[in-house]
Amino acid sequence: MKTRINESSAYCYELLMLPSIGQFDDQYSNLIGQWRHILAADESVFDQVQEELARLSSSINSFYLQANGQFFVTELIDCFPKFPDDIESLIELLGQMDEATILKMLAQLLQADQPEALSAAEIFDLLLEESFTTEQYWAWAKAIHDPLAFIDGFCQLVFDLDRFYQPIYRQYEKERSDYAQRLDVEDLLRRLPMISTDFIEGLQLDEIWVTILSPIFPQLIIMKHQNQGILLLSTRHEKLWTGHELSQEDFFDLLKLLSDPTRYQVLVRASQAEWKAKDIAEELGITPAAVSYHVSRLADALLLIYQNPNDKASIKINQELIRSLIQRLSEDLGLDE
Repeated sequence: MKTRINESSAYCYELLMLPSIGQFDDQYSNLIGQWRHILAADESVFDQVQEELARLSSSINSFYLQANGQFFVTELIDCFPKFPDDIESLIELLGQMDEATILKMLAQLLQADQPEALSAAEIFDLLLEESFTTEQYWAWAKAIHDPLAFIDGFCQLVFDLDRFYQPIYRQYEKERSDYAQRLDVEDLLRRLPMISTDFIEGLQLDEIWVTILSPIFPQLIIMKHQNQGILLLSTRHEKLWTGHELSQEDFFDLLKLLSDPTRYQVLVRASQAEWKAKDIAEELGITPAAVSYHVSRLADALLLIYQNPNDKASIKINQELIRSLIQRLSEDLGLDE
């Protein structure tokens, strides 16, 4: 499998992912403490970005939709025939989207079985099954009612993000370039604790395009676009999962994460040989979307690992991390004595 570094699209990817940083306290609470430690001297930049995003919070809440622990830009990228190299081509591609494509994208984010076959009214029905706030329902309802106006509003948000973010992006140009030069992609894929080797092989990719992001992004994202893989990772992402044992901060974050009874039950059922989100939802009396949200949170914390996507259960528990958690409890409580 071929791998190549794609430097030209990094800025567009970062612009599209930028508003998610404002959601870190909700979506990535288990990563925040570690990530701020890794950023160290750059924490002021992270805070500056948070302040700018807070200023744009009204637009972000209206046009940066999310569901099931995922943001709509993941589905948006899948709509592009190729990924843009600059903001002008990004806006052009967004402007070329028709109502049917936008509605399909929204239906996919709501995890519709046949998103391309759903009418706006049927997508509204899916929306009513979600556990959203009133503000989130209203933003989604407006997007479904007038998809073209929704994309117009998103384009304006992209312009607003671009106005403050360009200098920050340029600040990390050398760090991104240096990391790209020394990165061994195949070795990285073998060592990723949250994605198994057979998961990568199961994607059956012709090649993987790797885009290096600035250090303010803690996420690692791998997607399949046609026969290509897209891997997005920050220059410092490896520091999250290499070279350290289960720290006290990690330990407390994991306990907090598992203190949610429903999330713990989802983890227990995901430890079974075969499972489906729909079956877990029926058993626990929650929606499949809620199951997907909890699975996403557990995967972010490395408690679940992505396996072969062709398996019936493509995500399995991280036995090594759970054993470390149990061992820490045993040591702290003197159970080994």
